[in-house]
Amino acid sequence: MSPVQTVLQHLICGPPQGHPRSSSLPSEPLVHIDLNDSDDVLFTPTTERVYQMQQSQLKRATTLRDIRTKEKATKEGMKKALLDNFLEGLELQGLSIPEFLDYVYDPATVHTTFDWQWHGFFQDKVTMERVFNRFMTKQFSASARTWIKDWATKQVTKVVTEEALEITESGLLRKSNKVINKDFFLSYSLRDITKSLRSLAPSTFTILDSFSTTTCQVKSLTSKWRERKEMMQGAAVLSLLKSRSQNNSYAQAVHSTYLMATGAQRQHFGVLSAMGISMGYTSIINQHAFAKATPLNNAVAALEGGASENPAEMKKKKMQTLGTLYQLLKACMATAWGVASTGFFVVVYDNINMMVQIAEQVLGRKNAQENGTCTTAVPLYNVALEDLSAEKHAECLKNADPLSLKHLEFTDTEAGLYHAATHHTMLRIIVLFGGPAFTERWQKDLDKCRPCSEEVIEVHQTRLHPLPSMEIDENSTQGNVEVVEAVTEALGLDFKSQEYNVTVKILAGDQLTIARQRSIMNL
Repeated sequence: MSPVQTVLQHLICGPPQGHPRSSSLPSEPLVHIDLNDSDDVLFTPTTERVYQMQQSQLKRATTLRDIRTKEKATKEGMKKALLDNFLEGLELQGLSIPEFLDYVYDPATVHTTFDWQWHGFFQDKVTMERVFNRFMTKQFSASARTWIKDWATKQVTKVVTEEALEITESGLLRKSNKVINKDFFLSYSLRDITKSLRSLAPSTFTILDSFSTTTCQVKSLTSKWRERKEMMQGAAVLSLLKSRSQNNSYAQAVHSTYLMATGAQRQHFGVLSAMGISMGYTSIINQHAFAKATPLNNAVAALEGGASENPAEMKKKKMQTLGTLYQLLKACMATAWGVASTGFFVVVYDNINMMVQIAEQVLGRKNAQENGTCTTAVPLYNVALEDLSAEKHAECLKNADPLSLKHLEFTDTEAGLYHAATHHTMLRIIVLFGGPAFTERWQKDLDKCRPCSEEVIEVHQTRLHPLPSMEIDENSTQGNVEVVEAVTEALGLDFKSQEYNVTVKILAGDQLTIARQRSIMNL
């Protein structure tokens, strides 16, 4: 439909239904007629009406714009005159704008006619922000800008201090209110801690976001890199909170234990502790806690043989807590004692050899080899009391037939299973190590034909409970006797108790260990 046809339909049929009468005329000319190309123009009646409508709308828009401009100028002039009179009045009375604002926002001032504190100031946030931004422009002197910056810094400092105090009081990073066990370490997540810190200290992390992110990075920052950046900020805040209070040392305790587990040297702890990443070396390995100096504790110390110590020197002793490793040891041992109390467990031990190397060779100092024994307690799965009955075990040994060759030979079922398992093992080696062609073609078929024994237990997770290493050489018969005694004592068991002799105690190891254990029976 042409523009002329559109105008005719509009004039004859009226405006479209659903539109108000004010919209019967188009807000913009439907047809633009340019008269600059010729001075002699002939219009058709329809085009003449369109042209007249266009000129009328243009004149009306110009008139309205002039009226609005005049009204705005009049209003601005009245406002300027009013504010100038107000400022002149302040000057005549010897008052200043700070004094005026101090009066308006003084809590003792009562505003009965109008709420100047909110509706008169804070409600107009756009104007407030424009005024505050002007304070930091070069329109004002350097000293004025410095004063504004110092004031703003003090206010931000108050907010950051309150957020740091809230984090400390929340106990999120407090080590003392957490039980040091496996959950103490396995539940540690820098990502989760950072999210909690951001929720407790949003203003602090907003500053860190600006401090650690450029304008270019904001535009091109990916979600993965943003997450890494937030974790860096969280690690920095953890170090700063540790320097603020010792009650914020949970993360450092976990980091220090990781360093010990990975074989870090003492010098590493000194460097990382100074950076706030870990705790000190002694805070990890300390095994003695000095009680607070009180009359009761002093009396207990005297009864225990500490009466010769000077009371004045005892007051100087700083109260210390047990090291993280020692507390973890106590928690692990408590779990191992619970396993040992059931009687359904097996102990596996073997020798350990460590070479202690001296970094600097000096006279009288050389490398040395240390020998010891490591032990692990493993709970037995789905075992009943009659399965480990010591009485039944002794009776079976007493009534057992002498060992003969037929006891060592496979039955037909056992021989078939052994042959199938050997055959499957050879096929598995070929498929897994024969190259991608074998793996892609035969892996699924190989898994389907895996032989299985009828005596397979259910799939479950076996929890290991390491016991403290022992400075005992288990290569000798006497050493094995000492190992058994040390393990029994470490598990809180008593040889002489009736409960100890109710169940069979299973000790396992390598071939040499078993040979030494059998030699003990011949003593």
